[in-house]
Amino acid sequence: DFLFQAQLAEDSPQIIVVAHPERQPGFVEHASQLAALLDRGLHLQFNATAFVQPFWHLGQSQVTRTALSLMAHAPDQVYLASDAHDPVMRPCRLSIAHKPIAHALGEDFWKKLTRDNPKQLLGNS
Repeated sequence: DFLFQAQLAEDSPQIIVVAHPERQPGFVEHASQLAALLDRGLHLQFNATAFVQPFWHLGQSQVTRTALSLMAHAPDQVYLASDAHDPVMRPCRLSIAHKPIAHALGEDFWKKLTRDNPKQLLGNS
């Protein structure tokens, strides 16, 4: 309900970015609801590790397929993050997701995801 109300607010031109949707139980089962929210202007940010490490609640292939499907659905509204909180224990490593994403959606999409979309979000396009 919060996302819906925020999107309806006329005085709120901000972009709403939902981080880590792949970590949520029900991510695969509710992908169509996320796609509908993307159609309404919502943006999603996935972690690079989602494409190479299994999650506790789902098999890796289901998470990867669903994330790739959502990325393809709204290629201008998705971002990739490293989840880097510490340079030693959790360093910035976007490149670990390169192979699965570029293989599925192409090298041009990889560049868009890691260069163009962040620039646009920050207003530097």
